Amino acid sequence: MGLNSTSTKTAHPPSFQCCLLQPDGQIKSFHVPFHLALSDKNSKRARDLHLLKKVTTCVHNKDFDKDGWEEALIETVLNMKIPSLKQQALEKVLLCKGLKSSLLVKLVSAVTSQLTSQDTQHRDYESKRLFHFCHVQLQLLYSYNAINKVTVEDTQPASSEDAATPSTEQVLVSVLSVTKSEVEELLNILNDLKTEGKPKVHFQSDCILDAAAFLHCFDVDHYHHSDIDKYAEDSARNGVIEIPIQLRSNLSDEQTVQLGEYLFRRVLTGQSSVTELGYAVQSIGLSPQQLMSILLQLWLSNEDQFLKDLMSLNQLKDLILEITLQVNSREITPPADELSPWWQRIRDTLTQTTNVAAALTAAMVARSVAMAIRHPTLAGEKAKVIEKFLENEIEKDIDEEEMKDESSPESRSITDEEWVSISLDIEQWNLVVHQLEDLTALSCLLNIKPTKLSEAFGQVSAASKSWSSSQDSVISTGNTETQIIEVSVDKVLYGGKGVVSEVVARWVAKYSVPPSILSDHSVRDDFQRQNSRTAPVRSESVEAQDEIDRIKSTVSGLRSRFPLSLEADLLYAHCSWQYVVLWNKNSEVTQYLKQSLQHLNYIRNAVIQHGVASMMWHTFIVKKVSGAAYLMEKVGKAPKDRLCRRDTGLSDTALTEFMGIVCELLLKIYQIEVESSAVPTFTIEDTWQTIQGPTSIAELATDQPLCNYALVDLHKQLSTIMYAVMNFSMRSIRPMALFDSKGRNAMFKDFNANPPMPSHEIDVTLLNARQQFLCRVITAAVAGLDISSNCSTTVVPLEWSSSALQLGMALDVDVDLLKRHYVCQLYASGYDTMAQEVLVSVREHAEMGTQLLQIVGQRLSSVVISPERSTVEKLSRLPPSLVSWIKSMAVNEIRNKKTSLDDTAILIGHIVNQLPEDHTQYTIAVQLVEAIDSLK
Repeated sequence: MGLNSTSTKTAHPPSFQCCLLQPDGQIKSFHVPFHLALSDKNSKRARDLHLLKKVTTCVHNKDFDKDGWEEALIETVLNMKIPSLKQQALEKVLLCKGLKSSLLVKLVSAVTSQLTSQDTQHRDYESKRLFHFCHVQLQLLYSYNAINKVTVEDTQPASSEDAATPSTEQVLVSVLSVTKSEVEELLNILNDLKTEGKPKVHFQSDCILDAAAFLHCFDVDHYHHSDIDKYAEDSARNGVIEIPIQLRSNLSDEQTVQLGEYLFRRVLTGQSSVTELGYAVQSIGLSPQQLMSILLQLWLSNEDQFLKDLMSLNQLKDLILEITLQVNSREITPPADELSPWWQRIRDTLTQTTNVAAALTAAMVARSVAMAIRHPTLAGEKAKVIEKFLENEIEKDIDEEEMKDESSPESRSITDEEWVSISLDIEQWNLVVHQLEDLTALSCLLNIKPTKLSEAFGQVSAASKSWSSSQDSVISTGNTETQIIEVSVDKVLYGGKGVVSEVVARWVAKYSVPPSILSDHSVRDDFQRQNSRTAPVRSESVEAQDEIDRIKSTVSGLRSRFPLSLEADLLYAHCSWQYVVLWNKNSEVTQYLKQSLQHLNYIRNAVIQHGVASMMWHTFIVKKVSGAAYLMEKVGKAPKDRLCRRDTGLSDTALTEFMGIVCELLLKIYQIEVESSAVPTFTIEDTWQTIQGPTSIAELATDQPLCNYALVDLHKQLSTIMYAVMNFSMRSIRPMALFDSKGRNAMFKDFNANPPMPSHEIDVTLLNARQQFLCRVITAAVAGLDISSNCSTTVVPLEWSSSALQLGMALDVDVDLLKRHYVCQLYASGYDTMAQEVLVSVREHAEMGTQLLQIVGQRLSSVVISPERSTVEKLSRLPPSLVSWIKSMAVNEIRNKKTSLDDTAILIGHIVNQLPEDHTQYTIAVQLVEAIDSLK
């Protein structure tokens, strides 16, 4: 009959084939199933494996409506002999979705009855384990059916009586055990809170958890073998007992919320009472700690739903009270000077969540329950006072003075009792409630999504759009356009003293909020000035102003809660730092760096301003500046895009903008007068005294050493030179070569260092190189103007000329020479009005007059030689010597050849005033005055 369990000694055991030879000559073979061909215990295991496979196939096919399907399934499971394989078969059936709970109860009961019929003393460990598994599953299934029964029987919410329905404020006063003013404050905070953009779980009217999903939520394999033996003895002696159940350790938050909806949603929505579902939920066998954890997670995950209907707080209080009463009284009400482990676990859950509004309401309810349990007499007296107050409110309006006279004795007695019976737990609850109130107000600001600020203040929206790609894990996951910065009590307590300003700064950077909106003064005038430059007021402008007013109001309210943490200088320091951090992560967006400087300029304390600017320089900026400087020194010109990206990580366009911002930063550091301000002290609000964590940016800023202003000025000179090279795409320029050896060695040292500085005794060759470079800068700046436009009011040449003159003073170049060159360039380009403004500041009049005389000659040369006019007639009016001088002038050296003779006449008048009478060119200047008159 095939192989048996006996081993053979040969390497290749012989194989035997059984067959049947019939009289007619036909040969028939025997086919024996594999599991029946084995002997001893192996045949049982192979048989059960075959049946387990059959059960798996039967469950996967899901022929639930087929006649006899349930009986066949039960019979197959009962026919299995090995307990461990039978338990596997049960697990496969119990976790199959779509099966009715009645079938599962029938199957598990049949297996339990089969095991019960066996002798208890002769059960092995696997049989005991299977017996325990069946009882646990039956306990869960009976609880599941009980919950379903209550759900089906009570399908309508409790109808309200004909009596007058109290308002929401009246109900909350009673439920939360607080005053009416505290309820009004709570309602104001919740009304200001907007929770759009956050993923929420919503209730469904037909939310019935599948039996398989319900069973999957619980861990039935965590018991030790000693617990199973003890349970087997207890069940044999006392019958069926309730077994403690635990949730699965790997249960996801979504599954936990679904379980919480199934267990508690009807109570929270007012469709069932606690007493109706209390026994069914308790029969599951979960500990009060796990029931409370499920309830709180459900409440916190449905923040948006519960904030719409605050009446559910009454049902939440009933549930918390019902679960709390299952706990040992010693754990709930320890001595007054000790903390309750039960309430501390609840507080820990509420301080860890980022749904601070739901946590606030849950904390106020839990505090009310704690007060009621610890002081039931006091709670009853207080409830009577509140009820009497509400009745008086409904019947008639009582004068405030009369109410004080009537209620003052009773109120004083209650107050005295409260002072006597205070406990450490209640103090902790008060602290947590205050902290959650502060963070809920903070969430009101974080949930604002301004969309009109970029239009109102002319800011670049690309910076705001790319913000989410550079954020860390503190930001919630999801669509980057709808991400909301989330906070929790624990994150604030372990985030350091500057965490509140840091969170607000991240919101500011996310939406590019201008610094003027965050200031203490009104921004309405700034906004109106911004709009007055463009078109009349449009609907978008009105919407933007409404947006500004809303942000301003929210920030003002938040500052009343965080007067120390959101002090203006602290907030601007964190905003400036946040922008530069974002720029470091995406250096192509130089708008971040510009906005960082904007917030830096709003810092009033010079110590903080100096420290933040210094940290920005040596933490992020100096590396890129040094890389760009050495690159320019190597190539000897403005580098191309590929080289810029390789050495600095910036494109050529971004590098140009970056160098301009660096010049502004270094100028700001150079102008800060640290000695004029006192070193600030940083304190924290009383509610947040236990904050610990990293040092804030403002505190780090105050610890920065004082800068060596000569070294800062040296770097400012180099940055200005590099900015000019990049801006004008200059060639044959090596920025570092414009400094002597001491200056080059001092470059990129720490600002608090004291290296040898360049001396004022400069080599003539170096001085000429500097002079030539600055003249090229002035020429390029004037050449960049558009002649066809109205350039008389253009500030670009004035800015660059001012920068060149200041740089010339720092580099010991003759500033008067630069001014003369600037005047000549302006006259050559036809900007006579601007040139006249600079001309009055020139000291070398004779030299200036000589240079301007050349420009007049070039202008007249273009007029005389012009083919549109009668050349012979014009030349006949001028002296021959003057005609020869005019023809010798190069016409191509002037940019604007269409200047009027009137402007040229004015210029000649200035030349005559500049030249002394004994000057060799004075006679020509006088002749030119007469020549202009004849040419008109």
